[in-house]
Amino acid sequence: MMSNSAQSHTNSHSDEQMNSSKTTQETRRSPVSDESNHTDEVLELCDLQKHYGTETVVDHLSLSVNSGEILTLLGPSGCGNYPDELSGGQQQRVALARSLAPEPDILLLDEPFSNLDVDLRVAMREEVRRILKEAGVTAISVTHDQEEALSISDRVAVMSDGHIEQVGKPEAVFQHPESRFVASFLGYASFIPGYVSGDVVQTEVGTVPREQIHGLISGTTADEYADTQINEYGCGEVVARRYLGPTFLYEVELETGESVQCMHNHDEDIPESGVVDIEINADHELAWFPREQRPDETDERYPRGI
Repeated sequence: MMSNSAQSHTNSHSDEQMNSSKTTQETRRSPVSDESNHTDEVLELCDLQKHYGTETVVDHLSLSVNSGEILTLLGPSGCGNYPDELSGGQQQRVALARSLAPEPDILLLDEPFSNLDVDLRVAMREEVRRILKEAGVTAISVTHDQEEALSISDRVAVMSDGHIEQVGKPEAVFQHPESRFVASFLGYASFIPGYVSGDVVQTEVGTVPREQIHGLISGTTADEYADTQINEYGCGEVVARRYLGPTFLYEVELETGESVQCMHNHDEDIPESGVVDIEINADHELAWFPREQRPDETDERYPRGI
């Protein structure tokens, strides 16, 4: 399957205080033969598990954290002496100061900005990142906010069902997702069936140069598609529209019954319903996933689908 994790193109046609703590011990460190290779690691987790009754929330998690790094675990879910009289932002600053005062080896942040309004949340996460970097503090943050994780972290570990799906630099995880879950969780992703036909990938909404598909396997032939007509665009019916400020997000249902999400400038005249032409308009590499990752693996329309 191919994921356009950025944009497609349509043509008209209380204040809970920061839960932070410190730890001075490594947790379940696995034995290593050469400690000199791990001098920058301050925490290493090996096969960590956590259960609440019969519910498994962490399943064999292994992860290391380097000195001075901010690592985020991302998953789908005034003034004047008393703390409860302070504003949300001031409470966060006080909580951070209290946490940094003992000079902890590692600072743990659990949903640190969840009780703040949008504008303050953005300002606080930038300020917290700056303070942590200036102090040289290693931090592990847990959040359900994708934008927060991508903006504050040196590395992001995306979790699903107790497993780490992918870990890496924020830009690498966002631009090159390794699974359908990661692609869909980190943005407005659309998944379009397609197959390799020579130097292009043929989809229901047009073609994409094969070289634009990141990591696409080579060696696929197109003999059985020799008589297939290649269209530069497709068509579909607008079934929903959401206003996002600078853009509208359209949901377009294709003739096959599949739906894709398309972004379009808010000041251009696109109908709220009806049939429109649709084409892929991406200025970046797209991700692909093998057919077996499709929700419906029995779909025979694309025997060599991506």
